[in-house]
Amino acid sequence: MKELSYVTGFYDTYLVTNGTPVYKVIDAPKVDPYNLTNGTDCNAKTFENQFPNTSASCVMAGLEENVHLLRMQIFHLFGWFWIMNFIIALGQCVLAGAFASWYFTYQKPDIDRVGKVFNCNLGRNSVRYHTGSLAFGAAIIAIVQLIRAILEYIDAKLKGKARFSDIFWRETWQRNEDLPVVNSG
Repeated sequence: MKELSYVTGFYDTYLVTNGTPVYKVIDAPKVDPYNLTNGTDCNAKTFENQFPNTSASCVMAGLEENVHLLRMQIFHLFGWFWIMNFIIALGQCVLAGAFASWYFTYQKPDIDRVGKVFNCNLGRNSVRYHTGSLAFGAAIIAIVQLIRAILEYIDAKLKGKARFSDIFWRETWQRNEDLPVVNSG
């Protein structure tokens, strides 16, 4: 689980810093032989060679946003929801198998043997026979969670702006209260 957090942190850091650097001229003198003005675009790699003996500097002013950044963030958020829901569903499936096999066993063996049998067979059976169903269910829940996250983002942006936010949440958000019932098994 810790490794998944590291990978997610790596991708989040990449997405936050993704973009093209924008360089601007600063500290340009009022009388400049090159007619440099503060705030104009410049190329940091060629600035020193192109404009020698000037007190102006070419510094990074920010990042120009990548046009695909929003799509990548939504894709990674959906993937994170899907993986986390799949892991939860797999754990619930293994536990359900453990409880069912204990309940339907007529002659209960000693506790040590039961632990060994459960550890080997239940995880293997859950992965072998139920992975598709677990992944499909996790995908459905991830889609609903992604929609809810987008709606929460819209609500945060519209706070105090319009009555639309109140009407929208009353009609849409309140109807999605059945998700915890679906998620609980």
